[in-house]
Amino acid sequence: MERSNLLLLILSILLFTIFIAPFLYITKYAYLSADDFCRASADFSNYFENVALWYREHNGRFINSLFSYLPVYNPTVYKITLGLSMILFGGTIYFFLSRLFIFFQFKLRKDQVLFISVLFFIAIISLVPSVNELFYWYAGTSAYLYSSIFLLLLIIALINISTGSKIYALAAALLIILIIGNNELLLLLTNFLVGLLLLYSLFYNKKIRWISCLLLVISFISSLIVIFSPGSISRQAQYPEGGQFLSSLKMAFLSSGMFTLKTIIEPPVILLMAGIFLLLFYWGKNLKEIQFLNPFALLLISLISIASVVFVPYYATGYLMIRSGRIGNMIHIVWWIFLLINILNAVLYFRKKCSPRKIISKVLPSVSLTLFLILTLSGRTYKNLFQDFQNNEFERFEADIRKRTQTIRFSNSSILEVEKISGTRTISSFGISQDLSHWTNQCYLEAINKTLEKQYLGIIEKE
Repeated sequence: MERSNLLLLILSILLFTIFIAPFLYITKYAYLSADDFCRASADFSNYFENVALWYREHNGRFINSLFSYLPVYNPTVYKITLGLSMILFGGTIYFFLSRLFIFFQFKLRKDQVLFISVLFFIAIISLVPSVNELFYWYAGTSAYLYSSIFLLLLIIALINISTGSKIYALAAALLIILIIGNNELLLLLTNFLVGLLLLYSLFYNKKIRWISCLLLVISFISSLIVIFSPGSISRQAQYPEGGQFLSSLKMAFLSSGMFTLKTIIEPPVILLMAGIFLLLFYWGKNLKEIQFLNPFALLLISLISIASVVFVPYYATGYLMIRSGRIGNMIHIVWWIFLLINILNAVLYFRKKCSPRKIISKVLPSVSLTLFLILTLSGRTYKNLFQDFQNNEFERFEADIRKRTQTIRFSNSSILEVEKISGTRTISSFGISQDLSHWTNQCYLEAINKTLEKQYLGIIEKE
């Protein structure tokens, strides 16, 4: 291995150790919360009955119900599942970028792809609204992180279908079902991407390929299964503000545009974009053939794609907090995916126009990425993490969980009163209510009675 290759590999490992490994480590402090308790109390011997009940009464996420009722709620299994999910996400990012570079005929070494992948992972961790709901809460992980993984794989499958590979076609069909059935936020985006494949065949190949039509049919049918499920219909009735098509469409494009403008001018984002652009610009200096898409067409496709995700919560509920919670997480991840695709395409576009200068290869990318990492470490996400470590908040959180468990185990009261658990800055605790009839209390109570073989009648948090 050449010295430069080794140095880049060491740098990637160092960045992973500093910026990513701590988040993987603290999965050991993750505990069931909110929706997890509802599923933990289910009888796993009635797996398919539980899935059917979910579809009839909860929502149309028929794939997410399969994940939700897996027996992963044992504390040890729970933590391992979350840790493996984070690793799987990182591996998918690497695979996505490696195949994307191949599609654009952009030849990079494995260590170079690894370096860009680590930077992408760091950007997601540091800028998503809720790290907790993405990595440390199985209800959020299964519905949103897994959907992000499926989306990355679907994009690769779709752009490689033109090669005629049956494996990519089969993979695309499966991934379409997985994405739409796991999270309705990506329903319109999936249909849009599959529709683009059909249009590409029509306008560039002057014919309609049967596989494109088949994938579009699969996408439509999967969408209908979600939209017209009894659970989805009853859920929609809870949001009378929703269902406004034109208003939701307008707000989706306005919100997406404002979100893009506000995000893209944030210093960490600008620095990362510039660093990756200049780095890839230099690494592509020996390209003999350059393949790129029309930058303006790709930008338009990207904006429509992001708006299609934003439209769904607007139409379903009538409002959207685009920079908070698990929905905000999904929007951020989709935005980053299309941003990277546009950066890579822009590199190839400008690379054909001019060649890299010496200052680009040695100064600007390094300075830009170094500043990005410094700002990232001083940002909210990493400040919270470091303060949690410094103040032993994770150990305190774990001790609070154990204390509550002991209180519950040895209580002689039929109505349990437990101390409030605040969680940490990084790993939140959704808690329960002071209302005995609240759904979080009921789910928590059922899980307790099942796990500890008790017959408690209710549980509340002390004021």
